[in-house]
Amino acid sequence: MPFYEYECNNEHVFDEMCSIKDRLEKKECPKCGQKGNFRISVRKTQPHFGNADTKFNMRERKRTRQKDFNGHI
Repeated sequence: MPFYEYECNNEHVFDEMCSIKDRLEKKECPKCGQKGNFRISVRKTQPHFGNADTKFNMRERKRTRQKDFNGHI
């Protein structure tokens, strides 16, 4: 089961492990005891699409290494 992030009215942020079905139910805050709402967030991650080695990066690396580069990989 995954961890989901919740936030109570006192702005305490906490994690709870629960199923996907139960993620929208309010959970009890461990600090103050109030019910916290499910919150969508991205944690210190750099979103990327696909492979880090994109065609552009591969082409640029090849271009900087060769004198007469014609643009094809």
